[in-house]
Amino acid sequence: MIEVLDESALEEILALEAQGFPPTERWSAESWLSEFSHGNYVLGYREKDLLAVASFGRPEGVVDLRTVTVARNHRRQGIAKTLIRAGARWAAQQGAMRMMLEVSQVNDGAIALYSRLGFDGLAIRENYYGDGNDALVMELALADGVGV
Repeated sequence: MIEVLDESALEEILALEAQGFPPTERWSAESWLSEFSHGNYVLGYREKDLLAVASFGRPEGVVDLRTVTVARNHRRQGIAKTLIRAGARWAAQQGAMRMMLEVSQVNDGAIALYSRLGFDGLAIRENYYGDGNDALVMELALADGVGV
């Protein structure tokens, strides 16, 4: 079930991120608290436990898909796609025309997912994640408020 998350889910989010990202790519507790305090749209997917989280920056014509992570043993079940689609609908309702993201160029699974959802590669941000790990910048048109 999809739900809008707030700071009460912080510990669950941090535990989930620890499963999904190397230490250099995880957000700190302070970063997550900033997401909530700045009014960004944070969605979770929960059965009993929190299985996935996605955060979307407030739109001003363009919304940022800021992060997505899914518990390891629940990947490749469509959960990330479900959260991204829900975020795209929200963004279109807020008036956004495009969704943008950065993804590590070595994250083939995520790049494939974003491509299947209609995201196109735009540019490379060199050393975005540090240690020579570049980011691929991708964009999705939210045509007619439909999105993905």
